[in-house]
Amino acid sequence: LVVLDETGAPRLHNTRAQALLSWGSDPATPNRVPCPHGDNIAACTQGCRTALVPIEVRLRQPGGDTRVLALEPAPVAQTSGTKHTVLAIVDVSKRSEWEATLRIRSERDDLTGLVSRVHLLELLDKALQGDAQQVGLLVIDLDQFKEINDTDGHEAGDLMLVQVAARLGHAAGADC
Repeated sequence: LVVLDETGAPRLHNTRAQALLSWGSDPATPNRVPCPHGDNIAACTQGCRTALVPIEVRLRQPGGDTRVLALEPAPVAQTSGTKHTVLAIVDVSKRSEWEATLRIRSERDDLTGLVSRVHLLELLDKALQGDAQQVGLLVIDLDQFKEINDTDGHEAGDLMLVQVAARLGHAAGADC
């Protein structure tokens, strides 16, 4: 938890907030709470300080790691004086990693790494509705693939698919 004054300077904070925000690691740097639009949430003109939903911010740690923090600001009701904001800060780095892993798994085939059918259809739909002048689709039929699976087994078929995918990826680039 952090309480900020109207300039963004922390007036109260707990040790967990200090650790999450890496305050004190560089004495020359003032303690500020960042937002997605800059290094001081109080100076943000995009409304981060008064957001009604949690804001996620990526913060590089002194050791080089990146931490994902969810910030939940709430203005402190006051009748007069300096306007303060209370921020609850939660480390959501693991959740962010899991979401990225799930997104990749839903968009890519586990065996070949190629885009899944569902993701391919989404990409095609987006391309057809976008500003693209031309859209191309290459359909490849692997002759006698069923026979390879039936006679040599699914492991041989899987190996063939992996090799074909590697060749396609090499020829088409990383977005294949």
